[in-house]
Amino acid sequence: MPTEEYVTYRFHEEYYITPSLQWDIGGAHIPPEVFENAISTVSEKQNTINFLTGSVGSGKTTYIFNILFRKHKEWLEEKKLLIARLDIDALYQHSYVDKKDLYKKIHQQIYRWIEKYNNEYTIIDKDFLNNLYVNSQPIGENNVSELWLQGIRTLIERFRAKSECSIILFVDNLDFIYRLFDRDFFLKERKEDIANAHAFARNIVSLFVQGTNAPLSLLGISISFCFETGYN
Repeated sequence: MPTEEYVTYRFHEEYYITPSLQWDIGGAHIPPEVFENAISTVSEKQNTINFLTGSVGSGKTTYIFNILFRKHKEWLEEKKLLIARLDIDALYQHSYVDKKDLYKKIHQQIYRWIEKYNNEYTIIDKDFLNNLYVNSQPIGENNVSELWLQGIRTLIERFRAKSECSIILFVDNLDFIYRLFDRDFFLKERKEDIANAHAFARNIVSLFVQGTNAPLSLLGISISFCFETGYN
């Protein structure tokens, strides 16, 4: 039985087709290297924000996995960049939750990507990383949402200070939120659910964008939000 690593290697080496990219809707076509240079450029403090959009089935997620396959070792060794992917749809099993759970899951997923690369390449001491994970989690029941945000910031900032590595974060499948209620979109009783789902998606984006006064807007990481063309 072929291993997952073998199947992944065969697909990306032999069958993967490079996507056709363009700036903005109807904009000029660009080679993938232009987008990859954009997402791999980070600053000390400000986040680098990009959006990867396209129609359903156009290959957005496959392209992200291809970047992970081709670039994760090169960017880690040459640029001190660690690539992570946050699959919003998979995290919430086709639903959405409150802010506290969202922030907790973001914290856990970023840690798991750091841990994965650290196990493969020994970026920092494992004990330091384990302690960082524990110490960046909230204690107590008050203001839990805000404390999880603080925990995310602590995790990223202390990891960067110790390893000198920045993070490239893909927030993938963000568009699943506005598909939740497609079948009964016009039912009056669903309007509140739809509004809450859209607010949930906007909250994820606003967490990282400068000018929103969000606690994660000045981490000095690169974030690409991935969703279907036409999402507002």
